[in-house]
Amino acid sequence: MVFIPKDLEYHLKKFIKKFKKRNMKSKLIFSITLITSVIFSYAQDKILMDASNSIKIDELKEKMYTYSSDEFEGKDTPSRGQQLAVAYLANHYKNLKIPSVKKNSYFQPVPLQFEGKPKISLNISDKDFKYYDDYISYKNGPDKDYKDEDIIFAGFGIEDNKYSDYKNLDVSGKIVIVMGGEPKDKNDEFFINGKQKSKWSNIRQEINLKSKIAKSKGALALIIVDEYLHRRYSYRFRYSDSEKGRKRMELGNEESNNFQVLLFSEKHKEFLLNENLKLNMNFKKDVQTFSADNVAAIIRGIEFPDEYVVLTAHLDHVGIQNGEIYNGADDNGSGTVALLEIAEAFALAKEQGYSPKRSVVFLHVTAEERGLLGSEYYADYDPLVPIDNTIANLNMDMMGRADPNRGIKNLNYVYVIGSDILSDDLHKINLDANENEIREAAKLSYCNEFIESLPHKYDTLIGENGVRLSGGEKQRLSIARAILKKSSIILLDEATSSLDAETENKIQKAISFLTQGKTTIVIAHRLSTILNSDKIYVIDKGSVIGEGRHDDLLLSSDAYKNFYEKQIKKS
Repeated sequence: MVFIPKDLEYHLKKFIKKFKKRNMKSKLIFSITLITSVIFSYAQDKILMDASNSIKIDELKEKMYTYSSDEFEGKDTPSRGQQLAVAYLANHYKNLKIPSVKKNSYFQPVPLQFEGKPKISLNISDKDFKYYDDYISYKNGPDKDYKDEDIIFAGFGIEDNKYSDYKNLDVSGKIVIVMGGEPKDKNDEFFINGKQKSKWSNIRQEINLKSKIAKSKGALALIIVDEYLHRRYSYRFRYSDSEKGRKRMELGNEESNNFQVLLFSEKHKEFLLNENLKLNMNFKKDVQTFSADNVAAIIRGIEFPDEYVVLTAHLDHVGIQNGEIYNGADDNGSGTVALLEIAEAFALAKEQGYSPKRSVVFLHVTAEERGLLGSEYYADYDPLVPIDNTIANLNMDMMGRADPNRGIKNLNYVYVIGSDILSDDLHKINLDANENEIREAAKLSYCNEFIESLPHKYDTLIGENGVRLSGGEKQRLSIARAILKKSSIILLDEATSSLDAETENKIQKAISFLTQGKTTIVIAHRLSTILNSDKIYVIDKGSVIGEGRHDDLLLSSDAYKNFYEKQIKKS
């Protein structure tokens, strides 16, 4: 679980309010500016705005076009293109004078290996099992003969602060067999996370977690019985082991290759859960070793330099397939260049004398498309900064994506995938931040008061086309939506026509905020709406009879002057 300190939470929420004061041009810009701003030492407006203003659309485009160009050949692991990509990233940090985490090197070599079909025979209590059809070796242990090894059942293989399958169970020196997924209570809710599945049901994460626990308990190997896991990976492995397939890849360090994990089909469930079973297995793996690089840089904090916020993005994609380059602009050029721009903002702030409170690590990881291997190596085997002192990790991947539950009408929010599973703290902050932004827009458009008076407040169903709202309420709500959307072009058609004088005055203030720095087209009979416009067109019976600024039209257009005197001057 990721813990978000209270001071970091405070700055995250505070930035949402400050963000309303400037015009952002995209969801990507909003996200990376948010990440940048909440980590600074202090929340002065000038620091926040100077840092966020350094993040430019044009610079993002330039970096994206470079990083997603054919020159980098899709950045497969391993490949010449990826070598060029990691050199590009390292040079970026060198040019920004952001030092490497490792002494004298921005690169963290990650040992990797290609894996083919192992030579394996498996028998449990005189019953032979067939590779692919019955089971697969998901994680290869050492070449070894297992002879008459005891098998012990350990439920779901979970050890959590809310639930444990290993209580009063000694598995040392034994083969552990567990079921896939996680248990439910009598109310059909999960023991760990209530109505939602937890990390213990999250496919690869589930397998890795259960294998680590079994290994830590002294088990020789782990068998997971799960139909979905077996079907998913046996299909993949069968194809990757074929002549047409793309070879499987795993970490190649010795520590990660000393524990055997087998995935079994549930068709053998009844047999495998019998007591007093014995396992005999001869195993020899087929591997080719090599290495690829993570890239890591750091800006030291000034108040808590030994506490770390790690910002990550995977640097790789899938390379060249069937002669076609898969450039990976979205996955994950977007996250990569966002991280580069964030680093640049931090470097600028440091030049101006403002460093982050905590140390910030900029980490680009390799082999994500091959199974999250670069991040796994960093987290489990060679963390460049202490894991215990890492107070938050913010990962950026495919940053233009939207929450499918929200639709596409309004994209002005931060979408954090899996935050409810991986970090309860971050999930709550994210929900609060998005909720605060909606409420802020409602206050700016003077909607908040009438919304709070509705039966279910912000969750009230207002009917098709807002049938339950008055004309003025609809207009104010439309302005709130426009504030949230942050479009570069605003069209207002009789925006204050249904409002009384007092409310119109309030809405004018909201419109002034909405239209600041944007191209705004206003159609109005009320001159109060357009007096400060850069250019006014006077239209009568379908023809333009005058154009210019307000002061010019008072002198050049009798129609405009008469209109002004009747509507404004006498009021």
